[in-house]
Amino acid sequence: MMNAPLNPIITAMLEGKDPITALIGERRNVPVSALEISRYNVRTKETDLSELVALIYSVGAVLNTLVVVGHRDKKGKATGKYGVVAGGRRMRACQWLVSMGKMPADFEVPVLIVDEAQAEQLSLAENHGRMAMHPVEQFRAFASQVNAGKSIETVAANYGVTPKVVERRLELAKVSPRLVAMCERDEIDLEILMAFTLTDDHVVQEGIWDSTQNWNRSAANIRQRITAGEVTNQCKTACKTFQIPGVNSVQ
Repeated sequence: MMNAPLNPIITAMLEGKDPITALIGERRNVPVSALEISRYNVRTKETDLSELVALIYSVGAVLNTLVVVGHRDKKGKATGKYGVVAGGRRMRACQWLVSMGKMPADFEVPVLIVDEAQAEQLSLAENHGRMAMHPVEQFRAFASQVNAGKSIETVAANYGVTPKVVERRLELAKVSPRLVAMCERDEIDLEILMAFTLTDDHVVQEGIWDSTQNWNRSAANIRQRITAGEVTNQCKTACKTFQIPGVNSVQ
């Protein structure tokens, strides 16, 4: 079976070229107040911005172009807002400087406006061969691609991982959003989070987590408690259907 081809922006990166050179769009300057993170930007985990803030403040400008996609209303009319596909950290650094009065409210940054097809391709390329994505970021990115009709194999090729990794991350859809968010904040290990995929009952998952002492919150113990709970529930269900004349159901 042939491997799924990489998208052209990833190909440019592998050839040592700036991926933005593979994009076609309109270049202009826009106020930082008109920017927000795009749904195509799969980087959701916050990182330290102090060095970037200091650099932008010292230079007084953003030297690298942000890649954005223009937002439109339900009628297809441009709203004047732009979603940042590449350059989210630069956007947040600029917004912080503006909020602190270090930069004027109308501070502008250079952007390249692309269509949604290119935005999706760049979103994939931005995470190919770079700092490893957090497992929860992978889960959300993979799920978005699969829901859009991409095959497991194509998603795996686009992100430079094996199909098995994609399948395992997609299993996190079974887990309580609260627990997933805790993992994203590094409050729960991935191995422990994966243990919760043995059941898709969020109430059970959260109940087990909340009632387990910190020292005993291991993946093995979580799996054991979930499995034991399933056996108990199955027994209760079977006993309710086993009626003896003149005697209450055996519980």
